[in-house]
Parts: sequence; C-alpha cells; structure tokens
Amino acid sequence: MKVILIKDLKRKGTFGDEIDVADGYARNYLIPNGFALPANKSNKKKFEEIKGKALVQVNELRENLTNTANQIKGKSFTMTALSRDGKLYGSITPSVIVQQIKNELPEIDVNASDIIIEEGNIKFVGSYDCKAQFTKDILADFKMVIESDESDEQPELLEAILDEPEANESEDEEADDVDAEEATLSEDSENADEEAEADVEETAAEEEVTN
Repeated sequence: MKVILIKDLKRKGTFGDEIDVADGYARNYLIPNGFALPANKSNKKKFEEIKGKALVQVNELRENLTNTANQIKGKSFTMTALSRDGKLYGSITPSVIVQQIKNELPEIDVNASDIIIEEGNIKFVGSYDCKAQFTKDILADFKMVIESDESDEQPELLEAILDEPEANESEDEEADDVDAEEATLSEDSENADEEAEADVEETAAEEEVTN
C-alpha cells in the first residue's frame, strides 16, 4: 500500500514522503497511530490542507529529538558486568543500555527501540559502537564500554560460569531466541491492530469522497 507520511518514522521516511509499505503495517500501525494516510486522491487533497499546521508540530518534535541526539552523540557510556575470562553472564541488550544512559543523563528521553547495537547483543567485555536513531535523519553514534567484574561478590554465579560453560552458551542462545521472538511478537502485534483501523480509515476516506 502507498501511504503519505504525516509524521517522521525512525527509518522508513519523513513527513510528506509517499512510501510503499505492507498493507498490514499501514492498516494496523501507521494509519491508526497517526503516522500516515492512504495515498488516495482524497487524502492527497487533505494532506495539502493540513500540511502547514502539521509541519509546525513535526519541526517542534524534530528540534526536541535533535537536542536529545546531541546529548548522546560522541559520548562513551561505561558499565561493569559479571563475567569470566571476558565472557558475560548473559548479554547486554538495548534495554540495559538505555538504563545506563539514563543513569548518566537522568533527564534524557530515550527508549530501547531507539537503540541499535552495530554487532547485535553484547556478550563479551569490550567497546561497542552503538547508535540512537530517532528518525530517518536524526541519529547519534556513541560507544558502550563493558568492563569485567570478576570479583567474588557473587561466587555461586562465577562457579556456575566456570563449571557449566555449555549451559551458559545454551542460555545465551535461548536469550537471543527470546529477543527474536519478542521482536516478532511486537511486529505481529502491530500487524494485528492494523486490519480494523485500516477499514475505519478507508471508510472515512470514502465518506470524504462522497461528501
């Protein structure tokens, strides 16, 4: 389906763009959440009517997001994590990174969905290139540094890491599967909402044409 964006998206386009997207994505997520209109004749006319006022709101949001990006851009965030021989017990996910960012910048407004880890989830100590992406054009590169905590404050966990390496690898793989499943469920959830909303939007568009 072709849609007209009336808000910026994280990665697919910006205000005013006409883009092709999956029907389900348009009907269950973009349209009901006010991100887009179906790109039919009626809505193209409607967009021209609302474009000026809507652009003011979009520009205000862009300014706020740019300020947020500038607070993160070029920074290095450091945390320690339980590990043994460089291997972490578990993995560092975008949610963990967001928490660390907020620990250092308490007022910042950033979500796990904004965070991209260039190498995927972090499983070893080291320095990792990351990105916070708020729209297609507003983003900030930063580094996440994971330092090893091999103290004996949690000896049972450390012993488990040493004695059951294969089990830990299995747990990490399961964690990846859960992350993938959650992402899939999130997409499915978005797609699940699309069908009903699309019908509402299409009916509204037909009524405008009739009127």
